[in-house]
Amino acid sequence: MTVTVHYRLPDHSTLHAYALDDLTEDDLTALIEQQQRPDSQRDGESGASIHALLRHLAEQKPVKAVVNFLDDIVVVPDEREYEIPAAFQPFRQALETQLRERGMFNGPIMVVRGDVVLPLRLCKGGFFDYKATELTAVPADILPDKYPAGRTVKELLHDYSLFDYGLSPDHLARYLGITFVMLTRDGTEVGLVQRAKHLGVAPDCIALSGATPPFTENLFEPGFDFPGYLKKCVAGEMKDEYHFEPEEFGIGRCYLIDDRMAMPVIAMEIITPLSTEELAARCKGDEKVIREHPVLYAASVNAIPSLISVMKLHDGTARILDIVYRDHVSLGIE
Repeated sequence: MTVTVHYRLPDHSTLHAYALDDLTEDDLTALIEQQQRPDSQRDGESGASIHALLRHLAEQKPVKAVVNFLDDIVVVPDEREYEIPAAFQPFRQALETQLRERGMFNGPIMVVRGDVVLPLRLCKGGFFDYKATELTAVPADILPDKYPAGRTVKELLHDYSLFDYGLSPDHLARYLGITFVMLTRDGTEVGLVQRAKHLGVAPDCIALSGATPPFTENLFEPGFDFPGYLKKCVAGEMKDEYHFEPEEFGIGRCYLIDDRMAMPVIAMEIITPLSTEELAARCKGDEKVIREHPVLYAASVNAIPSLISVMKLHDGTARILDIVYRDHVSLGIE
């Protein structure tokens, strides 16, 4: 039986939590409580209301394109393989040694060149390229004699751009990801996950689930069906992570999001008549699923503003949920 907690939110809506592993009800309640914002932050860091917080998220304008059908996503392949900027090459080499010792693999990834606009311009890169150019990475943690202490890649990027390097975020390994906006119960409920602690991207937080489609050499073939390739990737992820059959869900709108503080993503609506509770019952005890996310969460789509205000959601998830809320529930934030 799936251990379940129904956690009351301030707007009287409910956050439902379903443990897929052996968490007890007390453990699950404690996990939720640990991930609440302090009271001082619940109206946004500036002390404004939740409406001001949502306006702030909207003003960042991360959405570069919206398509109603996945087939409308067009790509232009770039056969030049990604090369890490010279300023970060020593860090990249040292980081690879460390990551390999931890059992990580430098898998091929799709790197976005330039802006996240249609058509998407994609080239081949490696996972270690991405890790070495994450804006929050601190190169001095590995090479203290080479880089200034405490300075993140984001800060160094600014410093280097003032000198001879001429660097900008466009020179980083901008790893293309997919975020799944799980709209269960025919779109009335939004599903979230507790991401596992060991994951290489956005670990140990409440977020939307996602995937990183591997680079395929077929991308360079004339007429390559990129939407078809994504559909196969999505079907595989839905089967592995939610025990979905292809006929049990559909793909809705796709938002192309350019988050300069994280990876560029295609936020893809996954719409199903099934509830998150039903999916949790299917996934209960599946070690492969648990390695990705040990807990599933669900709340009414109407509860999104309260979720953003109260819970320490992954930043990218908060932005995407705000977009979904405005598209599906609100006519605009006043």
